[in-house]
Amino acid sequence: MDMLAKFAERVTERLMAGILTFPDGQAWAIVVILIMIYGLIALPIGLRNGFLQLDQDLPTIDVQPLSPLSKETDHDAPLSPLLIESDVSAVKVKTSWPIVVKIMITALFTPAIAEEIFFRVLLLPHPSENPSLISIYAWSTVSLVIFVIYHPLNAITFYPAARETFFKPIFLFLATLLGIICTIAYIKSGSIWTAVVIHWLFVVIWLIGLGGKKRLL
Repeated sequence: MDMLAKFAERVTERLMAGILTFPDGQAWAIVVILIMIYGLIALPIGLRNGFLQLDQDLPTIDVQPLSPLSKETDHDAPLSPLLIESDVSAVKVKTSWPIVVKIMITALFTPAIAEEIFFRVLLLPHPSENPSLISIYAWSTVSLVIFVIYHPLNAITFYPAARETFFKPIFLFLATLLGIICTIAYIKSGSIWTAVVIHWLFVVIWLIGLGGKKRLL
C-alpha cells in the first residue's frame, strides 16, 4: 500500500508540475528552434518518400470576374492552377473552416494533450526533481520507445483504419523524430505546453495540408 501511495503521489506531483509550469521566453525560443529542425528534416524526407503530399482538396477558391467580359471560371477548381491563370486580386479563398476547426480542436486534446501527459509528463522526471543525466537519458529512451510502439499497437487494437499508415517505416521515423523533439522541449521547460504545441502543430499540418486525413480514413 505504501508503494502504491508513493506512486500515486509521484504521478500527481508530476502531473501538476507539468501542467502548472508555464514556459518562459527562453523555452518558447527553444520550441521555435525545434519546430524548424523538425520541419527541415521531416518535410524533405517525407515529400521525397511520397508519404507527405501537398493536399489541395480542402482549400477551394472563388474567382470573381474582373469585368463583365471575363469568362466564367470553375468555382471549385484547385487553388494553385487558378492562381497561376487568374489575377490574385480577384481570388477569394474559401476554406472548409468547419472541417479545419474540428481537426484543430480534436488534435489538441488527442493526440497532443493526451499523449504528452502519458509519454512525457508521467514517464519523464520533472526538472524540479533534480534528476541525474543518467535518469533523464534512461527514462527518455523508455518513453520514446513506448511512444513509437504505441502507434502500431493502437492501429492493431483500436484504430484499424490507420494500420497501413502506422506501420510504414517513414511514419515510424517521423514519429520517432517528433518524440525526440517533444522530449527535449519538455525536459528543457518542465512544461507540458511546449511539447503539446509542437505535437499539435505538426499533427494539424499533416492532417490538413500534407495528406494525413486521407491516410487515416
